Amino acid sequence: MPIVAILVLAVLGLCPGSVFTSCFAPLFLGGLGLAGAIVWIWAVIRTKTRWWVAVMLAAAVIATGEAANYHVIAKAAFPLFRSAFEERARSLNVGERLHNQRIAIYLIDEVAADQRGGVYFRVSKNGVILSMQSRGFAWRPNGEGSPFGGDGDRYALNYIDRDWAIFFDGRDFH
Repeated sequence: MPIVAILVLAVLGLCPGSVFTSCFAPLFLGGLGLAGAIVWIWAVIRTKTRWWVAVMLAAAVIATGEAANYHVIAKAAFPLFRSAFEERARSLNVGERLHNQRIAIYLIDEVAADQRGGVYFRVSKNGVILSMQSRGFAWRPNGEGSPFGGDGDRYALNYIDRDWAIFFDGRDFH
């Protein structure tokens, strides 16, 4: 169970738009932690496993979840796919948009070359009540906002390196 949880968390951590960056992250991680605690307590009692093995496995699951939450996994894996993203980014003209693209292991909802600068690869678009949030990778992003957001109030960049960042942008429908 703990090994499966670690693998699931690591795979989900590859994508900036996974469950870890949504409003459901605390619920998901809390549920996973509760289920894991019940299974580990049962395993320790039933199989007489040493308590420190259970603690180490729990720590590994928590560490993997936090690494995914802070995009450490996505940042570590991105260099493997950088060339495919850069090739697509260089081929776009300003203002051009592409939909439903596959780049390496990622399904890209929309690719947009912003007029303010930067090419944005949206891997996730989530809406909760009266807001919309976009997440993905940006090549040479600008500091004002993405082509998917509103006025830039909810725009944030988490840099991978000098040219690449994970972007977050949203707008409210009030």
